[in-house]
Amino acid sequence: MLEKFFIIVLSLNILDATPSDKVFSGRYCYGDNYTVAVNGTLYCNGQPHKHGRVEVKRCDESGIACYNVFNVPLHDGNFNYTYQLNNKKRVDFSLWTYIHHKCCKNQYEILSYEETEYKKLQDDNFQCGQHLMNVKNYGLINLAAKESNFYCYCEKYIVYISGKLQCFGQPYTSGRVELMLCNKFGNSCQKVAKIHIKRNGNFTYTKPVSNLKKSDSTMKLHIYNRCCTSYYETHYQNPLSVDVFKTTMACDNVLNAINFGTIDIKKIQCSQRQYVRVGRK
Repeated sequence: MLEKFFIIVLSLNILDATPSDKVFSGRYCYGDNYTVAVNGTLYCNGQPHKHGRVEVKRCDESGIACYNVFNVPLHDGNFNYTYQLNNKKRVDFSLWTYIHHKCCKNQYEILSYEETEYKKLQDDNFQCGQHLMNVKNYGLINLAAKESNFYCYCEKYIVYISGKLQCFGQPYTSGRVELMLCNKFGNSCQKVAKIHIKRNGNFTYTKPVSNLKKSDSTMKLHIYNRCCTSYYETHYQNPLSVDVFKTTMACDNVLNAINFGTIDIKKIQCSQRQYVRVGRK
């Protein structure tokens, strides 16, 4: 009788204890908190992959129904993150790490969509309570690279552009030059930079250009000016559009370079006939 009394008292003490102090015989921290730590490095073509996204999902026993429980910050391909969860519903579950990436065979290219890989984080024997950790170190994760000219595009272009603006034999400095990134047909363009014109009409641009078009790209210069208008008292197409690279630019680490020499706005833009604006004599 005395032995039964002690067994009942012991059972009641366990039930009344706070969650973090309970002793669990199960593997899934029923009703308690548990802490998860994940770390590793995403690699693509032997280089840290900066265009990834990592999340942790919890799945039911079937492994079919999964939902996000936390996102993992990524810094230059590295992640090292700790997060506290709980199993208040007292269910069996598993944790999986989902890796969304844009890895292509060429290290200078990037996928236009996200590939997803998933890796098991843990599915049993969870350490429970606030002071114990469930640690998963993935080490180096070599991502499966995609080889596709259709889905992979150049991440950025290395360009060198120089030239001189001239209007009726004189350096032209009062205009504005914008560098445009266009699709391979040249009919859809987006401004990527404003190029400074020096006092002698010279201009130079040497910075890498991100591929905002996310496709095979070409480039144009849009030259806003009043060169012809100032002489002929009429309006001409503005801006003056000049092809920089007519064909698809080189990717990899290859320099795309062009020196225009002198861009004579009068010769390119101004009409041979002098049209007078309506209402002027």
